[in-house]
Amino acid sequence: MPVSKHRKKKNGKRPVKKNKECLSAIFVPPEDIEKLKSVFTDVELLTETKLHKGICTFDDVAQMRDVLNFCAWGTVYLAEICDTISEEWLEVNMPIFLKAQEAFHTFYGRGNAKGGVDDPTVRYVATGDELIAIKDGIAIGGDFCQQMLDEIPLQFLKLWFRMKSFISDKGAGKLEFDGDKLAQQIKRY
Repeated sequence: MPVSKHRKKKNGKRPVKKNKECLSAIFVPPEDIEKLKSVFTDVELLTETKLHKGICTFDDVAQMRDVLNFCAWGTVYLAEICDTISEEWLEVNMPIFLKAQEAFHTFYGRGNAKGGVDDPTVRYVATGDELIAIKDGIAIGGDFCQQMLDEIPLQFLKLWFRMKSFISDKGAGKLEFDGDKLAQQIKRY
């Protein structure tokens, strides 16, 4: 018998390789959840302190963009795929949120046209109507993200990393995505 065919154990059974799942994929430590929550709280504070003064840099605006985009992704994921968001929440918050997205898009586009992506000295300035709409949208988005972190942290992380990789491929501008494709990508991720 060739050497490669010899039994590995004395009792004649070959060792069985088990697929070990990473504990971080199953359990998210409370400290990490608190750190993520503080990120969204910081974005809400940033919106309250810098946006009305007109001193937002590209990094500040990118954080706001991530919260708004993630709230859109999370709403699609929870409403269409998981069917866990109430109709009342959608009726009350979605018009406010969609108005905030439109205002943010014009605000973001105007700053990028000035060269805000390449030049760190360029500041993003919002008009009065945009300011109010963006503040309302960030408030809804921040609360949504923190509640999702409390209730389903694993799905939150999967969705967050999928969104970040999707955005890195697309660049600036409005995001269009399909709920069915999103569900397939989340399952694969």
